[in-house]
Amino acid sequence: GCSGAPQTALGRATVSGANLTLSWESPVSAAGSLTYTLEAGTAPGLANITTLPLGSTRVFNAAAPPGLYYARVLAASACGAAAASPEIPIEVGVQRLGAP
Repeated sequence: GCSGAPQTALGRATVSGANLTLSWESPVSAAGSLTYTLEAGTAPGLANITTLPLGSTRVFNAAAPPGLYYARVLAASACGAAAASPEIPIEVGVQRLGAP
């Protein structure tokens, strides 16, 4: 039987040039198999770039144009869906004034 939806997944992002990698950990309390959905937007709370079902994959790689993006991951099991992960702000190729 189900003991409730999984806890929220925790994610992180790394950027190398125009390539970004998002990865996340399975929630500790997860029982059974989990699936993940990646949401990304141009501002906090938006999913105007993508809502991408990833199945059981816990790593996502992509090339992105320069900009500031916000991503979050949603975990789900047969018992329900978790709340979205805390948003991860991602800067790709952003030059800061005064930076070398």
